[in-house]
Amino acid sequence: MRKSHTHLFRDTMLCIQIVICLVFVCSALILYNGTENILKANNVPEKDAEYSKYLYFEPYLASDPNRLFDEISKLPEIENMIMYDQFFTALKELEEDPELFEKLERNIYYQFYATLDTTMLSTLGVDVKWNNNDIDRNECFILSEKTYEKFLEYGILDHSTLTIKYSGITLPVGGTVKNMPYDGNGGEFIIAVYPARDKSDRGHILIPKAGREKALAQRIHETIERVEPQAINEMIFNFREHMNLMLSLAESVRTAGWILGIVSLVICAMSIFSTITLDTRSRRKEVAIRKVNGAKRGNIYCIFIRIYFVLVAIALAISVPLCILFNKWIRNIIEEIISSSTLSPIMPIILGCAIVIILIFLIVSCQINRVMKLNPTQIIAKE
Repeated sequence: MRKSHTHLFRDTMLCIQIVICLVFVCSALILYNGTENILKANNVPEKDAEYSKYLYFEPYLASDPNRLFDEISKLPEIENMIMYDQFFTALKELEEDPELFEKLERNIYYQFYATLDTTMLSTLGVDVKWNNNDIDRNECFILSEKTYEKFLEYGILDHSTLTIKYSGITLPVGGTVKNMPYDGNGGEFIIAVYPARDKSDRGHILIPKAGREKALAQRIHETIERVEPQAINEMIFNFREHMNLMLSLAESVRTAGWILGIVSLVICAMSIFSTITLDTRSRRKEVAIRKVNGAKRGNIYCIFIRIYFVLVAIALAISVPLCILFNKWIRNIIEEIISSSTLSPIMPIILGCAIVIILIFLIVSCQINRVMKLNPTQIIAKE
């Protein structure tokens, strides 16, 4: 039987709907894959939910940091208060050899994590591999494994000590760690463990007592408002957000991607369902005549599957290149955030296409089964 212009228009619309569904679902999976790359590169720890309860306090921004530090440290809602500071700086050893500038790929400034003792490391679940048991573990440098290997290769650790350029602090290298929670510096960093002359001149992690998180935040707010009202929003942060603001953005994008994918899948599924339902109903007479002439269930399936297979193939030929271009655009954005991004579109596209194809197959099978259950003589008599 020859297909009418109505059938042609209906098939064209169905093909467009499938393209839209494929593009949106695959794009949502590409967004999810991209944000997972960002989260992985920033070393999100297993205790992530617990760290989000911590606060980060910077008293040195106050006009009277000593008074504010004393007031905050006495709050009964605080379980523990750990000095924790971050800064970018260079090592004196790196500037003594001009060739190191090129060897280190122009990266002579390193992320430093400063603390009073190793309590900070145990609190954050960081395991240290100590080089020498005789070293004072509360006065030393701890390097990331990647930084340690690079410094060994270029002879920077010949004297087993390092010196911070601006402060002039010289400490022995005590050990190495694999990573730091939320570190987004490509695995290269240095932890400086040494006594601070003035605790109020450093940042601190505030660990609340169990169930007292909201009460602590409120008390700190009230204390800062009373002691330093001009800087109430500039000294206290959620610890997790302070560690890496990019994580919250990545999670928001991931959530938006999931919502986009689910909503588009539901809307397109409804549209595809209505189009296929209309198509199968309009071809009931054709099915009835073929059944009367001895066509089996498999023959009827082939009639419908053939045209839907062609429509899906055309939709894939259009949507896959679009998804690849979208993945390239997302990868370019991610590479500005993390230098070593390998965002492949293969799995998101394969998974997205599989979801849509399975959805279409289920809809088509359901509608064909409904048509097959009808009495062919009644259909022919009515139409």
